[in-house]
Amino acid sequence: MFQLRAKGAKTLDLQYWLEDARQVLGDACLTINDLPSLALGNCVDGVHLGPDDMLPQTARLHIGYQKIIGLSGDDALRLAGPVAQQADYFGVGTFRQTATKPNAGKPIGLKGLKKAVTLTKKPIFAIGGIVPADAGAIRSTGAFGMAIYSAIWSAPDPIQVAKEFIHNWQQAS
Repeated sequence: MFQLRAKGAKTLDLQYWLEDARQVLGDACLTINDLPSLALGNCVDGVHLGPDDMLPQTARLHIGYQKIIGLSGDDALRLAGPVAQQADYFGVGTFRQTATKPNAGKPIGLKGLKKAVTLTKKPIFAIGGIVPADAGAIRSTGAFGMAIYSAIWSAPDPIQVAKEFIHNWQQAS
């Protein structure tokens, strides 16, 4: 799954980037952050919403049931309460403090991630400050996957780091 997250970008730019991403990604799942209106196009599979974004119930009315909705959150109300009914997956964290989202709140670590996994049967993706060495432990919590940005894009060799994530994830199976 890939998510286009570009806070503050112009809608027209996002549309072009989504079209380009779809060409590169082929059939891989592609979501847009925050903007259900951009999930209506054929090149996008869904939208990811944070706590301050549109309610998932409202987003569902806009995009229908053919598209997926992801929600950010790590508390019981967000993961198992009424808001969660329209979610298809959750992004949970921040796992560790991260420069890409400095106001993300207190890190939840493995303990918080394990707790979150017990609150829902829906897929959970750990997010925030994750490094390759975390991959196996994250998988052992029952999380479905990881959302990774900084560790790959700030690395001198992003492909090698991506391979380390994959290797460590697979070793935990």
